[in-house]
Amino acid sequence: MSDTRPIGDYSRKELYDLIWSTPASKLSARFGISNVAIAKRCKRQNVPRPSRGYWAKLAAGQKPAKVPLPPTLDEIFKQKARQRLAKVLPLPGTTEPLLPLASELMNGIVKAKLDSYKRAQMRERALPEVAVSKVLVERVARAFHTIVTAVGQLGICFRQSRSSYESGYFERRNDRLHLSIVEDLARPDGSRVSPPSYQWPRERGKPSGLLTFSLNPDRYGSRETQKWSESEKVQLESVLAAVVAAIRKHYVEAQERAEKEAIARAQEHAAWLERTREWERQEAIRFQQEKERKHAEALKNIVQRRKTALSEAAANWRLSNLLLEFIEAWERQEIVRFFHEYPHDHWHIDFPT
Repeated sequence: MSDTRPIGDYSRKELYDLIWSTPASKLSARFGISNVAIAKRCKRQNVPRPSRGYWAKLAAGQKPAKVPLPPTLDEIFKQKARQRLAKVLPLPGTTEPLLPLASELMNGIVKAKLDSYKRAQMRERALPEVAVSKVLVERVARAFHTIVTAVGQLGICFRQSRSSYESGYFERRNDRLHLSIVEDLARPDGSRVSPPSYQWPRERGKPSGLLTFSLNPDRYGSRETQKWSESEKVQLESVLAAVVAAIRKHYVEAQERAEKEAIARAQEHAAWLERTREWERQEAIRFQQEKERKHAEALKNIVQRRKTALSEAAANWRLSNLLLEFIEAWERQEIVRFFHEYPHDHWHIDFPT
């Protein structure tokens, strides 16, 4: 008899506990599948299986070692992303080669047109959105190199946008995070202001030489935007460490949300399966009851038809008897009338010998 819960519904940990608690031959009979199917399921889930002779050693009273369940790629990612990060991330040296993306960013800033604040403003599909003066081109490229290198070790890559209207973004598992690097403005009174968007009133000022880094999962939204700015008290290396920490935190939280959603979907699927099974049970009961009702009604109709047929037969039998009596009575009357009209002496019957 197969198990009521299919093996495909078992989590990775549940499958590991199941494989190391029951031989595969018994599991195949329990779930109604072959040993090969169980082995393939374990391979897909990266679940180690007992080696040959494990169950014989266990039956002999020995205690063979169990192969521990290795962590998944998502678990490894979260472990690495949660590791303590230095408070500062140093920029690469002037002689250290930059990443191709950083070199491309540098070339793009050099070729970009200047805005009214004398800043090179650029929005390219393969690069982050920037608005900086050209004197900061090397500093911006080195800062971008530091960020991409730090998060790239975790598998978080900077991707080219699929839209020609958007800049590049960090991406992992289809979760995007847009990065912008903007040089703040300095007002004539010496105060500092982050450059507004084109929809805001234009500020009077000039480039301050200080950078602001922004992260936003939605390119056209501003509610979730996070910003970090360097200042006389906050060095660029500290800002870069904060940006990298925010990127790591964002994708760890995204991974945890995905896991919770997967658990919720699994629970919803299990609930749906239970509702489906209950509906099937109720339908089977209803079908059986309907079948029995129709059978009883058919039997009742057969009895009724038999009664009707018997009544018709009895009526026909009575009618036939009446006809026979009528015929006999009529014949008797005719014979009597015949003998009265013809005396006995006038007719003779020859009986055969």
